[in-house]
Amino acid sequence: MSAAPVPSPSWDRSPVCPLAFGPSLCGLFTQVVGWRFVYGFQLGCLVIACLGMPLIRRAAAHEKRHAARIDVAGAVLFCVATTLTLGGLALGSATGWLSLPFLLCTAAGLVAYGLFAWRESTAPSPLLSLRTLRNKRFSGMTLVVAVSSFTFTNAVAYLPVFFQGAYGSSPGASGAFLMFLTMPVLISPLIAG
Repeated sequence: MSAAPVPSPSWDRSPVCPLAFGPSLCGLFTQVVGWRFVYGFQLGCLVIACLGMPLIRRAAAHEKRHAARIDVAGAVLFCVATTLTLGGLALGSATGWLSLPFLLCTAAGLVAYGLFAWRESTAPSPLLSLRTLRNKRFSGMTLVVAVSSFTFTNAVAYLPVFFQGAYGSSPGASGAFLMFLTMPVLISPLIAG
């Protein structure tokens, strides 16, 4: 009698695994083969993904598809709002936070976000249904992602450069230092789950 297969743990399919190990592995990869090969690795992944798209399309062909239209006006408003707001932030750091270009660009971006919210509340098939924001669980998860994007992700992106520039660390050592920052991202969901 053969033993039943042991199910793999759910954490190996979790999106936090690449975040927990990715910076350290990339540091090691950069130290071993050089930073230029990182772009080649990304190109290889892109080629594999593009080659796999027909397989995904065939696998999903049996699913029923609803004829949903893309809200082009909403997409344009969102892109304009984001461009103006980020442009305002760039202008603010260059020209001063009370300069007229910063204030005008940021105000125009906020107005565009307001128009986007109005459009999404009235569109027949919105890009983002604002009713989902009433769901406390969805809003909480969105807030976690937003906060981590403004704090944790920036630290993971810039700390290796700091370690290498300020302390003369190698890319591999910089990635190893980041394990102290990224391992809680892997362990905390396991404890919370």
